[in-house]
Amino acid sequence: MVPLLLFIWLMIAPPSAVAATPSLAKPGCQDNCGNVNIPYPFGIGSNCYLNHNYTITCNQSFNPPKPYLTSLGLEVLAVSLTNLTIIINNLRVKHCGNSPSNGLVRINNALEGTPFVISSSYNRFTVLGCGNAILGRDGIELAGCSSLCNQSTTTREMGCYGINCCQTTFPFVLNRYNVNVSTQGDCLSEFLVDKNWIAQYNISDPRYSIENIDLVPLVLRWILQEVDIPSCIGYNTTFYFSRNISIKTRNFVEECANCRGECRQNTTDSSLWCQTSPTKSSKKQVILGVGISMGALFLIIGIFWLYKIVVRIKNKKRKEKFFKRNGGLVLRQHTSVDKGSVEKTLFNAKQLEKATDNFNENFILGCGGQGTVYKGMLTDGGIVAVKKFKMVDESQLEQFINEVVILSELNHRNVVKLLGCCLETEVPLLVYEFISNGTLFKHIHDQSNEFPLSWEMRLRIATEKPIFMTRTGEQRSLATHFLLYEEENRLFEIFDPRVLDGTKEELVAVANLARRCLNLSGKNRPTMKEIAAELEGIGMSNYKSSTVQTNFQELGCTGGAESVVLSYGNSTSMELNLYNSTTSSSDGQPLLRNCV
Repeated sequence: MVPLLLFIWLMIAPPSAVAATPSLAKPGCQDNCGNVNIPYPFGIGSNCYLNHNYTITCNQSFNPPKPYLTSLGLEVLAVSLTNLTIIINNLRVKHCGNSPSNGLVRINNALEGTPFVISSSYNRFTVLGCGNAILGRDGIELAGCSSLCNQSTTTREMGCYGINCCQTTFPFVLNRYNVNVSTQGDCLSEFLVDKNWIAQYNISDPRYSIENIDLVPLVLRWILQEVDIPSCIGYNTTFYFSRNISIKTRNFVEECANCRGECRQNTTDSSLWCQTSPTKSSKKQVILGVGISMGALFLIIGIFWLYKIVVRIKNKKRKEKFFKRNGGLVLRQHTSVDKGSVEKTLFNAKQLEKATDNFNENFILGCGGQGTVYKGMLTDGGIVAVKKFKMVDESQLEQFINEVVILSELNHRNVVKLLGCCLETEVPLLVYEFISNGTLFKHIHDQSNEFPLSWEMRLRIATEKPIFMTRTGEQRSLATHFLLYEEENRLFEIFDPRVLDGTKEELVAVANLARRCLNLSGKNRPTMKEIAAELEGIGMSNYKSSTVQTNFQELGCTGGAESVVLSYGNSTSMELNLYNSTTSSSDGQPLLRNCV
């Protein structure tokens, strides 16, 4: 009991107390034998060691004396507290060709039942001579080594690399083993040996020949048995040894502090660990793993939904800002008058983005100076044309909203119907019914059977190409020719026979409208809406002849900011004026222009 308490004291004593101790042996005991230091738990003499496995006998018959490990009867070369190792001199085994030991040879080892094991980290399995050797344990082959014969001086100086000598590592730690040997020369020797010693071995040196070597150093690890360790439930008894071989300690914490099982010692070092019940440990680990996983999952889901809520609130505020800026408050004023009408007029941004595939360029129908028109499909399957403005004049927004409300109620066969608008975006979006006949630009510029002449040719005919060579200068063009005939009251001479079926009043009214369309001043040219309205009026049965006789100046286009232009892009549709302009078309601008 006293030796055990002493050993425990060495483990837990403060560093200052240990450093003051001049010897590593038990007080009052011999601390060396010859040139070898003998630290505790080893000891020389009665009550100087931990137990009988650590008994050291100092043989005084040698000079200097040699220590022997009593339990094994082997000479001790060194003891290391740092590595928990003891180096002994081990007898190597020789096998010669004419010896009955050739073949399967089982070597009984005395390490079973002791705290000592052969460490694979510090030793190598080595064969000297020619032949094969296999290291095994309990019928299981662990390592093998094959050495070739060559007696040349050059190869003998090469070292232990498979010619006359070979070595290999082996797994695990061993307390017993057997070797299967077959020789190819005179003699062969196999043994386990300290790897540092064999690394310095020179097989060309006669001192290391098979005949001259009987003992080789072998490194053993010593491990305290459980019966030698006090109960460590709730403690940590990890042993720590400094580089200067003085003993230090650690506090009894961590590994076994909260142990509810059995505290055991590691087989590869001197540390202790807590062995809990496999069932309880596994169950606890599963519960802990599931809990952590579920917590992480819920955390990720929570962060994701929080992000979605923040984005939704941000988008909502941005839409409200655009709605107010684009005249939404003015539009809401109409709610008190006709709530249903206003609700039908409004579209939300998500609807139109989905309808146009986020305003995909492949869906563009046309474009103009004010914006671009996209083809789209609503959720109910309806095909629409969505106009996206390039810029907005905020001073015109109130008038723009008023026109949206009015035009959304307009239903005319010659006017593309305005279905509604969207004010939640940075620029307003107008939604028209989709006309499948193509654009006005296409009908004017693309040649067909109905219009075999190109737009350029027709323009030249109307303005440049001479029609009557008898006239001079500008009077020879088709446009001036028409105006001159009208002034001379000779229009019926140039009318196409196909239109003569109409009444005189209708023909004169159409001619008057054509004259106004040829006005070079944009302020005096009629808008497409006015033209459509007048043509419809001309076709009515109750058209009054007095209208025909109205003076051209009285019928002139008054224009103004309230006028509208029939075009979405280059097609025939209703286009609201959001720019700061007071005319239906700019002075000197062509009647049609290409999409840029």
